[in-house]
Amino acid sequence: NYSMKFLHEKNNSVLINRLYTLEYKANYLLDYFIDSLINRWVSCIQLSLLLDLFKLGSVSKTFVGSYRVELIVSLFSRIVDLHNFNFLLAVLTTEEIACIYIRIGWLCIFNPMKPEGVYRLDLSKWEERQIAKMLIHLSVVEPGINWYEESYTSSHQGKPMPGWTLTKVWYTENGMPKQGILQLKMSSGEGMYQNRCTPDITLRQQLLLLTLVDITDIRLDLEYLYDPKISQSRSFHFSD
Repeated sequence: NYSMKFLHEKNNSVLINRLYTLEYKANYLLDYFIDSLINRWVSCIQLSLLLDLFKLGSVSKTFVGSYRVELIVSLFSRIVDLHNFNFLLAVLTTEEIACIYIRIGWLCIFNPMKPEGVYRLDLSKWEERQIAKMLIHLSVVEPGINWYEESYTSSHQGKPMPGWTLTKVWYTENGMPKQGILQLKMSSGEGMYQNRCTPDITLRQQLLLLTLVDITDIRLDLEYLYDPKISQSRSFHFSD
């Protein structure tokens, strides 16, 4: 019994030391990255590469996020291309993505020019309700089948309504439920007009006014890609 107790205590000690070491390293790297980049401009692609290499940062730091989440929140004001924020979300875990939306806010991240993705929206929360309205607007105006696996649940604990589909009742503020969970997968045909989907660029640009994403940055980004002179003139964004 004594030997078993000794081995148990020894294993716990090793585990605690290992966790301490992991948390220490993650915290050290987090502070290093923030100190190195807080006075610099960064692009989403650059930050996504850093996050992908920062595997250790996926460990939870607090109940509202990992070390990688803390890094994104700390450097959010230094990002020059919010319209490419999807690159950051692509390297995060589902839990980390949820923490990002809670910490930064839906309307600070959502890009109507790239609405494709999976959504789970609480209609009782104002910000998520606005996202739902934009997705409904896009679904109605843009041709083709762009909603998949959609469902509506009246509460977090409830079950999805059998056979639920989006109806005209939802097109108005009074007709749209004040609470409940709307889940769906949004598609725009993947640029190949699948299921007759065609993005309405004018509408998407208008919806940008409801978010933090600036259409001017998108235009500059396109010019940056296709004009080498502009590419050289904008190089300051990625240095001091």
